[in-house]
Amino acid sequence: MKLKLFCGTMLLLFCWSSNAQTKAAQDECSVKTNKGDFCLLTQKEAADTKQEFEGNRDPGDRLPQIIVEYPRVNDKVQSPFRLRIRFKAVGGAQIDHGSLSVLYFTADRADLTPRLVDHLDAINKQSVFLRENVIDIPKVRAPAGEHQLLISVTYKGEHSGLLGDAVHSFTVGK
Repeated sequence: MKLKLFCGTMLLLFCWSSNAQTKAAQDECSVKTNKGDFCLLTQKEAADTKQEFEGNRDPGDRLPQIIVEYPRVNDKVQSPFRLRIRFKAVGGAQIDHGSLSVLYFTADRADLTPRLVDHLDAINKQSVFLRENVIDIPKVRAPAGEHQLLISVTYKGEHSGLLGDAVHSFTVGK
């Protein structure tokens, strides 16, 4: 339990330190994507040195579950591709949507969360996400290459602090 809280604290520190980089990436994305498309990663982020990360090895039966439905683990997709992530609460708990974190594992640990939330707000999907615990974006763009994301959420209320995370790897073809 202490290890999971420590991991959650470290995750928040990494997210906090990358705000300036996130703003620059948002500016680059807004210039290079077609209207309605979502820029998951910039060329610069994809070119940075990659770091491997392993999520919770034992997700436990009380932790929030994160299921990436598309692209499937280790799938090879073409850009644009569909991104669908489902969050499942167990034991009567509720997902804290404000705790959503999506990191791209590079040396700088690019925080993709603000970009994702801004996109959901812009297409009026935020309320759907809050109601259905699903993020579903039909046209996501990312540079060619192998990519690894760390997605995490916590519960709210009496179950707050329980961190569920998932590491998701996929490849975008040329």
